[in-house]
Amino acid sequence: AVLVRFVGYVMRHYHQTTGGAVFMRAQDRDYGTMKPSLFRDLRHGTLGQYLEAYEAFIKGIKREFAQDRFKTREVGALLQHYGIKTPWLDVVDNLYTAMWFATSGLPLGRAAKESWLFLIGTGGDALPSLRVENLRTKHSSLTLRAHAQHGFSLTRPPAVIWNEQNVCFNEYVLAAVRIEKPSEWAMSGKLCDRAFFFPSADADHTFGVLRSHRMKNVLASATSRAGLPSDALGTLG
Repeated sequence: AVLVRFVGYVMRHYHQTTGGAVFMRAQDRDYGTMKPSLFRDLRHGTLGQYLEAYEAFIKGIKREFAQDRFKTREVGALLQHYGIKTPWLDVVDNLYTAMWFATSGLPLGRAAKESWLFLIGTGGDALPSLRVENLRTKHSSLTLRAHAQHGFSLTRPPAVIWNEQNVCFNEYVLAAVRIEKPSEWAMSGKLCDRAFFFPSADADHTFGVLRSHRMKNVLASATSRAGLPSDALGTLG
């Protein structure tokens, strides 16, 4: 009850003050920084290479695949949900989904002593420097994973030039909740199965396309062109 009340309090008062929305992000630990996956663990001076590889991959997908879902301005947010490192940060607007990722959604085989739930504000002063997209309204239901996970994504507006100073979103974090003994918060039932949040390629058409050899070849070409290892942008899966 305290957790629900706290999240509700932050959401209501933040909206009343700024007109903006509060989203949640669950993590298996507090990393100290809130960075999109493309910018985590970069060596100094390699930011440009990773952006080059990412942009080449996006262009390659739009060139090689005819499906409309791969030609949208939010295709990076789609890829983020399938294992690719992108400039997008995954968040949700649903406490139950967030708690699933904070507990049951932990990496397989990892028994964590604690998890973290972060509340991120997207109104007021954040508006000029943040772009928020609801993947359920922006992407086809054939992209099943984004719909099952109640996915939203955050990134910088297109006009922003990424640099080592603006890759971190810490300034938008309103609160952090440490969850002790995550296993005690785990939910059960069909809607809480891992298979529900991560549907198989048989059910998730986009997942099937992304796993194709043709898509993997586009990914390999993009990383090679930027002079990076084949797994620099992650693994489709």
